[in-house]
Amino acid sequence: MASGTIPARFFAQGRARPDAPGYYVRRGDPWLRISWGQYVDNVRDVGRALIGLGLDAGDRVCILGFNRPEWVEMALGCMAAGVIPAGIYTGHTPAAIGHILRHSRARVLLLEDLRYWPKLERAGDALAGIEHIVLMRATALPESSELRDPSEPGPGDDPRLLSWDAFLTRAEGVPNSALDNRSRELGEDDLATLVYTPGTTGQPKAVMLSHRNLVWTAQTAAELIGVHPDDSSLSYLPLSHIIEQLFSIYLPAISGSAVYFADSLGRVAFSLKEVQPTIVFGESRVWEAFHARLNLLIKRASGPRKRIISWAISVSRRAHALQREGKSASRLLAAQHQIARRLALDRIRSSLGLGRARICMSGAAPLDAELLEFFTGLDIVIQEAYGQTEASGTTTFNRSDHEGAPGQLRFGTVGKPLPGVEVRLADDGELLVKGPNVFLGYEGDDEATRARLVDGWLHSGDLGTIDEHGFLTVTSRKRDLITTRGGAVVSPHAVELALKRHELVDEAVIVGHERDYLAALIIVHAPAAKRLGDGQALPHRSPQVREVIAAHIDAFNAGRPADEHIRRFELLARPLTIDDGELTPSLKLRRDVIHERFADAIEGLYRDPPDMTVSPDPVSPAAPEPRAHAGGVKPRQNSS
Repeated sequence: MASGTIPARFFAQGRARPDAPGYYVRRGDPWLRISWGQYVDNVRDVGRALIGLGLDAGDRVCILGFNRPEWVEMALGCMAAGVIPAGIYTGHTPAAIGHILRHSRARVLLLEDLRYWPKLERAGDALAGIEHIVLMRATALPESSELRDPSEPGPGDDPRLLSWDAFLTRAEGVPNSALDNRSRELGEDDLATLVYTPGTTGQPKAVMLSHRNLVWTAQTAAELIGVHPDDSSLSYLPLSHIIEQLFSIYLPAISGSAVYFADSLGRVAFSLKEVQPTIVFGESRVWEAFHARLNLLIKRASGPRKRIISWAISVSRRAHALQREGKSASRLLAAQHQIARRLALDRIRSSLGLGRARICMSGAAPLDAELLEFFTGLDIVIQEAYGQTEASGTTTFNRSDHEGAPGQLRFGTVGKPLPGVEVRLADDGELLVKGPNVFLGYEGDDEATRARLVDGWLHSGDLGTIDEHGFLTVTSRKRDLITTRGGAVVSPHAVELALKRHELVDEAVIVGHERDYLAALIIVHAPAAKRLGDGQALPHRSPQVREVIAAHIDAFNAGRPADEHIRRFELLARPLTIDDGELTPSLKLRRDVIHERFADAIEGLYRDPPDMTVSPDPVSPAAPEPRAHAGGVKPRQNSS
């Protein structure tokens, strides 16, 4: 089906639609439109400049910065010249940045601007092998060290620094034929890029993805979700992540769609409303944030407006529920749905930047089924995908055209495997994957490769189930399972997801491995706490907040077996952060770091408070069920 290399498919778009929009970038107030013809010329200039710098096929270039056209043009220019690009998360620690620069053996580093220089200086000798440091457009070279405050870290007169324009002058004298020859020598099974994992449990590993991996996955995804040249998306998630690369680089190269580059993370919400893209991908936290905003909007409505919104939501949910069951809405319901859109739903969608969105997708972590149901009430159907970097980002997709299934879309699952991909369960429930999307291995780590790739099957590290219709449900990471002393085996992900349904719970971390019972660390959602209005400036110290969360946990416990009850919880004073090492750059929990950082708080959860007796055998049916307890914990400085 899919064939060729990424550069070949990308260059073909320039020939097929030279005047169509390739991407948009903000230059002042208006969005600057770059045509596909200009886009291809830019990439070719980058490829020739790399050759002009003396880079050979197989050499490496690292990229550190937020989503800007130069990021993508450098990645594609590298591929066209047979050079291997490798992105670095902007949120990585200096140690992780240093590891990637050394491990990749990069000769060139593309840097967004000099804000990252202090991190580079703290990365040890990581810059020793870098021959050239290229700055993105509109980033000025530093002033002379004689004019700079010597107490401030900076690049000084580092001779390796090149402005973007100075970098492009290296293309002069390099004929187009030199780049064409490099591109023609590329094979489908050749290494196309290195994608470093976020490093959830250790140092980032270099995932080797081939042109076949990328082209096949992008082509298959484009066909499944129906991407066409008139589509557009907003690029704002980290481009060092395979999923954002898929939406910002590879899908456009396959389909000819356009990309808007967000000018900053802080303006993503504004950019969405301004751009109104047709394709919207968001990690689970993005949709949870949308959910919180929508809940607030609905609660603030009053009078006739509130009644209209409530009616419209009810109509839309009923219509979509029938659609998921493979049934058609009655003429009356279909007419009501159209009216609901005109009276309320279209306006609400547009207020979020989803007015034109026809494809809404989520990945990275599962979304709660109730949240997915909520969005259908606003005429937004979120389709979940599942995959990992080692499977080119996508293994399964919950789409609306499953043949032979009783429902067209099954919430609570991540859908079925992509056509041509096999998924099966190992004896212990681990998900195994085989297909054209599976990676070549980890560069420089044969042991890790042998552990993850066995007879062509990728051992995902995830546990799950597959129902009789082939729908996949991911239940937990194998390494995250909690086994209590009573023998209960619990997936913390499922419990955390359930707790986060409440607007007061911004984040939850379940603990209890080899303990007598489960407990929770909870970060309060400050805006929701403020709306309670109990006058307490610090949400984690608010008695009212604690009482509401305790009631929420009690309600959760009521529907669970006794050995899966959360017996105690503590409210943390601050959110978990990437900078403190508690979250990966892709916002996954680093549980080992959290357990170490909040060790005092966790230990406090397992000391019996005066007013609560925890049964030593929580599995015993004769044991009384205590109410979820908050308090009694003497916090350390960073946890309360």
